[in-house]
Amino acid sequence: MEKTALARALRRLGERVELQGGKRLKPHDLRKTMRTAMSRIGIAPHVAELCLAHTEKEVMRRVYDGHDYSAEMSDAWDRVGAHIETLRGGGALVIPIASKRAA
Repeated sequence: MEKTALARALRRLGERVELQGGKRLKPHDLRKTMRTAMSRIGIAPHVAELCLAHTEKEVMRRVYDGHDYSAEMSDAWDRVGAHIETLRGGGALVIPIASKRAA
């Protein structure tokens, strides 16, 4: 996938839908939403940061902790997927994105 593919897809989506307040989605918004969701469902902060490919900021932990956390990250992604399915199934308040065509 090209580095700019997601930004282009969100731009095309923005041509069809309008967010509350006329805002446009950007790739960073998806990362921020995902990180917030991970906190909300109880995923450990260090695991959530690794899922977003962030580098450990604490030097000593980065140097001395050789664990790759792949099992924890896999579990985190599974939990996020289940959370998204709950949202899609009507199990939570979801703010709808209005279509510009319908307006």
